[in-house]
Amino acid sequence: MPAHFHSARITVVSQGVAAGSMAKFYLDGEPLTQTLTLPGLYAVIFHSYITLEHASLISAGDFGSTPYQFAKDIMRSPQGALILVAAAGNVNGVLDDRKVQNALERAGATMARAFRDGGSYALAGVVGGHALAETVVVDGISAAALEVPAFQSILPEMVRAEESRRFVDLGLIEAGSGAH
Repeated sequence: MPAHFHSARITVVSQGVAAGSMAKFYLDGEPLTQTLTLPGLYAVIFHSYITLEHASLISAGDFGSTPYQFAKDIMRSPQGALILVAAAGNVNGVLDDRKVQNALERAGATMARAFRDGGSYALAGVVGGHALAETVVVDGISAAALEVPAFQSILPEMVRAEESRRFVDLGLIEAGSGAH
């Protein structure tokens, strides 16, 4: 079946403790999430299409799930799923957890083991593939931001025009919402 290609600009921002303690995700310049200020590691997982309806937000840390559950959610994501990850503030050892490191490496991460609590970390990766972009700042003073200017997703041609407009007009994902 012929495919329709949609190009999406992805931005992931992570700020460590001294840089402001926040994480935020953008798609085509529009906020995909609210500003996430509770300390922790956050991930947006696109389970199939790059739309709000096919995304879920997960977190691990003091106010999120356990590192084990965070890793499990990523490991259960289908081959080819797009995963965006950002640390906000002090993640209290979440990125030191071997299961979390292995899950991120499944999405192409190569720098997660260099992260230190209080620093900044951002990843855009593909499950079973490679990192589209990844950055880590260990000093905690500087923010880590990455942009993937034209991520190509392949969609069935039968996607209606009104549905394809949702790729730009996403609205916001709230913690605990989205497809699972």
